[in-house]
Amino acid sequence: MRAGRHIFLSMPLPLLRGLLLLALLLYAGGCVWIFHRVDVEALEAQPDPVTVRSPVKAHLLDGSTVVYSNGLVIARELVMSER
Repeated sequence: MRAGRHIFLSMPLPLLRGLLLLALLLYAGGCVWIFHRVDVEALEAQPDPVTVRSPVKAHLLDGSTVVYSNGLVIARELVMSER
């Protein structure tokens, strides 16, 4: 092998294509897991009202979902939208 010649230039074309496909699949597969992660935090009951200023998605007992895009205030058993 001559000095300065790149190792990939000496590989057979099918092997080079296979390595490129493998690298592409690993890269694309790694991106999928990043976007499917959800962090859920339970809130303990507080004696004073709690204000959340970031958007909140609440899953209700009946299976429905409510989105508070401007945040919310939680006071004992009452949930109010933040304006």
